[in-house]
Amino acid sequence: RHAAVTAAGAAALVLAVAGRRRAAALAGAGWLLGTAEFARARIAPGPRTREEVTTMLVTSALIPPLAVYHRLAGTLRHRAAAPWEAGPGGAGPSEARSDERPDEHPAEHPAAGGGGHGGRGGTV
Repeated sequence: RHAAVTAAGAAALVLAVAGRRRAAALAGAGWLLGTAEFARARIAPGPRTREEVTTMLVTSALIPPLAVYHRLAGTLRHRAAAPWEAGPGGAGPSEARSDERPDEHPAEHPAAGGGGHGGRGGTV
């Protein structure tokens, strides 16, 4: 989803600079709809205060391009890395955390960015 929203926003900018107003408007509408849907999903759980809604709107526009950038940077930086193999007992990357309680959802764990906020902090 982040890649599609970012691509639509980038296309809107490039098309606008190239003078292709109608195509830029369509791409911009795609970016706006994708960003609005992402913001709605993040705002819905609440508390929906003015401060929280403002923060969610701004960060919903910033997160997709930053996520795409970091994904590409990590892929390029670690392109020669070997695949992560399962450890002892078959524990793969998702099961390898020793600081997580078995009854705790990973998104609620402070190390995952959840901070115990019902999973909201870790769902980006």
